[in-house]
Amino acid sequence: MKRTLLATLIIISSIVLFLLTYDYRSEQEQFFSDYTLSSEEFDLIQDGDIILRHGYGLVSDGIVEVLREDWHVSHSAILWKDTLNNKIKVIHSVSQSLSEHDGVQVQSIDRFIRDSQENSIILVRFKAPNKKPTSCISNRAQYYLERQIPFDHSFNICLLYTSPSPRDRTRSRMPSSA
Repeated sequence: MKRTLLATLIIISSIVLFLLTYDYRSEQEQFFSDYTLSSEEFDLIQDGDIILRHGYGLVSDGIVEVLREDWHVSHSAILWKDTLNNKIKVIHSVSQSLSEHDGVQVQSIDRFIRDSQENSIILVRFKAPNKKPTSCISNRAQYYLERQIPFDHSFNICLLYTSPSPRDRTRSRMPSSA
């Protein structure tokens, strides 16, 4: 019984030590990073662009490791050119376990990039077949922001593509383009 208890304590202590060390290392990397975009890169940004990054910490590294993609990204967001304040903002959803606020939130682009590992930023622009401006994407992100939509802890991405059926307003369906 004592051996089992001792083994359990050693395992738990090792896990806690690993997590604390990992977290400390990530915080130090983030603190000393001065990563930013160049003015030329900022000039390329358009309202409604999608920005991808690899963040810091165990969760971000875990996402990158699990996905095993060529591009190491763990987070995505929508860029919003706030013309009222002449600022570029980022709208994204974050779990309360990683942020003070749970769900859709707004952040300055400078903060979003500062929270990104160096050279991990990827900018994507949707090309609508009907030449609709990409600002419709940031408008929709603002809609979710205003409604304070919580973070989807079940990661049910199908909910993003659900729309009311014209045949039956009481049911939802997956659009044919999804």
